Amino acid sequence: DATNEHDYGSSASNCYCQVGTYGQPGSSCSACPSLKTSDWNSQSESDCKLTDSALLMAIVVPTGVVVFAVIVALLSMNYSRKIKKLEAERRRQMQEKVNEATEIVNHLAHPMVFLSARDFLGGGRMVKHEEARANQTLLTVDTMQELRGFKKTNTLIFFSHQWLAWAEPDPQSVQYNAMVSAMHELVETKELDIEKTYVWLDYTSIPQTHRGLQRLSINSLTNYAGACDYLIIVAPGRTVHADTGTMCDKKSYQDRAWCRAEQLAHGCRKGVEHMYLTADGGGLEPVTWDWVKPSFKIFSGDLTCCARGHDGMEQCDKEYLVTPVLGLYCELRALEKISCLPPEKKEILDFFRKN
Repeated sequence: DATNEHDYGSSASNCYCQVGTYGQPGSSCSACPSLKTSDWNSQSESDCKLTDSALLMAIVVPTGVVVFAVIVALLSMNYSRKIKKLEAERRRQMQEKVNEATEIVNHLAHPMVFLSARDFLGGGRMVKHEEARANQTLLTVDTMQELRGFKKTNTLIFFSHQWLAWAEPDPQSVQYNAMVSAMHELVETKELDIEKTYVWLDYTSIPQTHRGLQRLSINSLTNYAGACDYLIIVAPGRTVHADTGTMCDKKSYQDRAWCRAEQLAHGCRKGVEHMYLTADGGGLEPVTWDWVKPSFKIFSGDLTCCARGHDGMEQCDKEYLVTPVLGLYCELRALEKISCLPPEKKEILDFFRKN
């Protein structure tokens, strides 16, 4: 047989099986199973044993599997720790942003500046902040605490409008004349004391020359709008923007992002009971929630900075609006938690949640 090795002699009993096989003397040899071998003259399968390479594999493979599993476990634990750390950092940053937003809507980054109703009516036009300051006709309130005290004995009116030129808000005094008529009507209708009535108007109340102070004032705009007793929207029709040639009316007013922010801030703080519109036909028209609803979509509104390509600006005004709007949202959530949220304000909160 080819698998037999023959020793000296003529008898078959002198034959034996070679390495890797087994068999009884005088019979054919069988190969050991895979990965096993045997010594010379092995006679049964039980004599077959693992080869050196098989033994090495038997040791290395399980060890490798264990080592791999340990490495994977360590990497997984490290990844899990990193994820938890990142989540904790994200929560910390979110909490800081919420704290900042809550602080901003309860803090004046720049003093709130007023013009008395008498000086406003006697000015004959919208007066630039720096001119009014030089004329010593401005009244300045530095903190929210002072503002609350000032409001107890005085009435504050906020005029909300769109600018009709890049450099100045009202070149032809169209809006100023509408404001004067609206103020006379409001004072008469509400029986206000003209001597204790003050006006907030952006061109007069916000610094126009110093860009740093101007930015601080703009960042407090939602606070200004929310603090006033009345908000009057001024949008006389049939007026044209001096630089763009576009028609400016109540529709274009409602498309402005900052105008929306002013409405939203006043609505969140005061509701719409003391919001009025003076538009095409003149006179004061009460504003409804249906009118204010488009203002919920602040960030889809138009901005001058976008139209001018953000020339000379570090960031878009929409980015500046994020924190105060978040602060208004936090206020509404706080009212909801104590079950003091009116239905119309709940509609604003629901919109925030969905968008």
